[in-house]
Formats: sequence, C-alpha cells, structure tokens
Amino acid sequence: MKERKYKQRMTVLRAIVAACILLLPPAMHSAFAAEMSAGMKPSALQPSPVVATAYGPVQGVDDGNVLAWMGVPYATPPVGNLRWTPTKAPAVWPQTLSTVRPGSSCAQSDDLGFFATPGGSEDCLYLNVYVDRKAFNRATATGQKLPVFVWIHGGALWVGQGDDNNPTALVADGKAIVVTFNYRLGVFGYFAHPAIDGEGHPAVNYGTMDQTFALRWVKDNIAAFGGNPENVTIAGESAGGDAVMAQIYSPWAKGLFHQAIEMSGATNLLKEGNFGSTVSQKTAQQTGEQFASSVGCTDQQNAGPCLRKLSTAMILAHQRGYQLVETVVDGDFLPDTPEALLKTGKFNRVPMISGTTRDEGDFFVALPEVETGKVLTNETYPAAIRAQFGDALSKKVLKEYPLSDYLNASEAYAAPVGDFLFSCPSLKLKELASRHTDVWGYEFADRTAPTYSPPVSFNLRAGHTSELPYLFTGFHGGARGLPVSLNPQQQNLANALQIYWTTLNKAKDWAEWPKYKAGEGKIMQFQLPLGQLITAGKFAREHHCEFWNQLGVY
Repeated sequence: MKERKYKQRMTVLRAIVAACILLLPPAMHSAFAAEMSAGMKPSALQPSPVVATAYGPVQGVDDGNVLAWMGVPYATPPVGNLRWTPTKAPAVWPQTLSTVRPGSSCAQSDDLGFFATPGGSEDCLYLNVYVDRKAFNRATATGQKLPVFVWIHGGALWVGQGDDNNPTALVADGKAIVVTFNYRLGVFGYFAHPAIDGEGHPAVNYGTMDQTFALRWVKDNIAAFGGNPENVTIAGESAGGDAVMAQIYSPWAKGLFHQAIEMSGATNLLKEGNFGSTVSQKTAQQTGEQFASSVGCTDQQNAGPCLRKLSTAMILAHQRGYQLVETVVDGDFLPDTPEALLKTGKFNRVPMISGTTRDEGDFFVALPEVETGKVLTNETYPAAIRAQFGDALSKKVLKEYPLSDYLNASEAYAAPVGDFLFSCPSLKLKELASRHTDVWGYEFADRTAPTYSPPVSFNLRAGHTSELPYLFTGFHGGARGLPVSLNPQQQNLANALQIYWTTLNKAKDWAEWPKYKAGEGKIMQFQLPLGQLITAGKFAREHHCEFWNQLGVY
C-alpha cells in the first residue's frame, strides 16, 4: 500500500515539477544576458552606475532603458562544511564587483526528462536587481524611492533560478524595482537528518532560509538602488507561491516585507501525505536517513561528515525519490502547520493577493501527452484517475467528475487535479487569512491566453502558469516552448495585472476590486476585456470545493 501511495504521489509530483521546469527559458533569459550570449559586443551595453552595498560596490549594465545588476552575491557560498548550514553573510569585497550576468543556478538534476535543465552549482546564492533607468536617476536624485517587487521562482523546490523571467514590463516607467534570486534546491536545500539537525544550528529548511536572507539583503541594500525598503512586495507562482506563504508563516521574516502575492501556491494547506503539504521534522529525518544509506553513509549517528564529503554530482545522481517538496514544520522557522498559524493569526499579517488560474489542471494533462505522445481517452480516463487518487478515492472522484460533463477526457481529468491541488486550497487560504489581514482574491480566467506548450490534442485554456506571459515580457516557457504574443485586449489585461501587482500597497483604493471578506468573499475573475467579480460561493461550486472539503483532504 505504501509503495503504491508513493508512486501515486510521485505521479502528481513529477507533473507539478515538470510544469515548473517548462517555465525555464534557455540559460540567461534576461534581455541583457541574452544579448551577451548572442555575441553582442560589450561596447553595445554601457556600464551601469556603481552602487555601494553593505558588502562592497557593484557595477552592472545599462541598455539605455533598464539598469541591471546581475549575479550579486547575497550570501557566503554554502559549500564544503557549510553544506546544510543556515545562510551566512558574504565576505566583503573591497573593489568594484562586475555584476553583468546572472550567477550560476543552484545545483539541480535532470530527473524529469527533457523539461529539466540539469547542472548548476552549490555556489549559487546570487541575486539580480532591475530598475528603469530614468526612474533610478529620479529616485537617487530626489530621494523619492521606488516600490520593490521581489519575485521567488517556482520549481517544486527542485529546479529553477532567479533569472527565469524577463522583468522589463514590471520595471517600465518606474512601476517597481524588481529583485530575483536563487536559493538552494532539492536535497541541498531541504534535508533533514538527526546527525545534522543535532549540530546546534537551525536546520532542514535551508532553501527557505536563503529566501529570508535574500529579503534581509533587500531591506539593508535596496535603498542604494533607488528602492524603498519600507515598501517591499514579495510574489511567486506555484512553488514560488508556496515560498511566499512560508515567509508569511515564519517569524524569521517578520518586518522584511510589507505586501505579498501568492499565485497558485496554497498546496501547503493539504494534510500531510498529499503533495505540497508540510511534513513533520521526524518524517523528513526518516527520508534523510534513507538517503544517507543510499549513498553509503550508513553510520547514521556520525553521518554528517560523510554526507558533506559527497560530491555535488553524487548527490544529484542519488537524490531522486528523497527530495522534500514541502516546507518542514521544525518548530523554529515554521513553528506550526500553516492551517494552525492561519487559524490563530500567528503569521506575518501583511496585505496579500491570493489566487489561481481557472483551469489549473490543463497543463498537467498536456505534460505527459507532450512527453509520451499518448492522448488521454475515454477508455483510459478511469485508470488515470485511479493512478492519481488511489482506488478508494477514485470512485468518488469519478462520480463527482463524470466524463459526460466534459468535452473530452483531457478536460475531465484536468478538473479534479486542478480543483484538488490549487483552487480549493486557495479558497480555504483566503477564508482563513482574511479573518486576520486584508486579502484580495483573484482567478486568472482568460481561456484564450496564448500557450507556449508544444501542440496537444485538446484546447489549452487558462491553465497553470498561463498568467505568466501577462507579467513577464516575452515569456515563452522552456527551450522547447513556443514563442507567444499578446493581442491588444490581452495586452490591456497584462497592463492591468502589472499595475495591480506593483501597487498592492495602495489596494485600499481599488474601488473595483474589494477585499475578500470571510463567509461572503468576492473574487476578481481576470478575463477579457478586463475582469468581473464573482462570489466565493460561485467559485466553490465551479471547483467542487464542498466535495473536497467533505473528504477531509485540507
């Protein structure tokens, strides 16, 4: 039973992670790095102004419109004996540091086939700062600092990097300074073992500690780049949305940000045993001991030195099946389960936007079809549901989501996957959080959104990640992704989203988008031409949330 449950869980996991990996563009996706990698002469880009950080001066690039400082060290490289230790400040550098290209991505493997971008290094804790050139000059001359937008990349805590997305639309006209960064991934970033946890330092959630440390860097240094350290919004999608919630839940991050945007990132409200849920430190340690045995570190009491001597390649080669894709409830960084913290109000109560896409599950049907060439049919639909939800639960799911209600088997399968993993946990998050802080709920519902997926047999609608081209200029997914463009109506919607996402500090002035009220919430459904309000009750009915609530999965 345990093995079957594990395999079912991994089916979901690989689909989710593969979705996040598809987001990865070719190396150095940012406009500046892309120009350099294309062989552009260095003289075509001008040096940026030199900015003094707390650790030393940095100089990036200026393309005439946007200034960028890329590959700025925000921490000491967590290598050697610093592997599986909390994030530490970088060494001071006396000379001006050249920050003209992103730093290495964090070490990650190719477990997930052609979607993955293997490689990277454990020396990876770097961040990137982007700002409109004219806005920078105004801010530094007048002292009127700009809003700060910190993006946390997704990837199920396995994959991804800070420069995945092009932020030029978000920085245009001084809407915000954008900061992106890398954090430790996979077993390097999320690992528990009694021998290491007993060393007397905070443990387990190293990647999430990195995220918090990057936010502290922003607080201490962003003013020098023209940013306002008292107006910081953190945002992320998918696992990045989960990461945003981890910062909201953690006392470590108190005071480091002032607004938050969680996009498709409420899966940590699922009960333990489901993908995306938090796990106990004991459970995480059991996984860590199994990993140690698999790499030959069988003396569990003294496993620390053995594990730290392993090469990066060795860990990447053996980590499959042992990665934690959930935040661990360690009693320190994460003092309790997310549900308990939300119910008691013991979290960082900042204004927040919370939402999902209307057809989240579409993408997770497209992924295996693209990879295998096999189309989900009416005949294979029941077996696919059983593989996803198990024998007992699948009978109820098939009854709740009959094939006859959908155009095809692909849409039928997408519905419960999206509702279970994203839509209904997100609704619960809004209900709980809005009792203690201001929340604005949304659903991205442009079913004509351009898709960067290779062709599939069914119509991709407003699936998982479909809102990202509306925030990040030229977003086209991974190396196999198709180029996309927005039509005029979609561009108008994109402009609106970008304004909302960068002015959350002024949300109380949004007459057209009221904040969510528990028990009688309104949700902004972003569709063409701009959007409409729907009730939480309608949202719950469309996504079968009462069905999932009665099953007790949240």
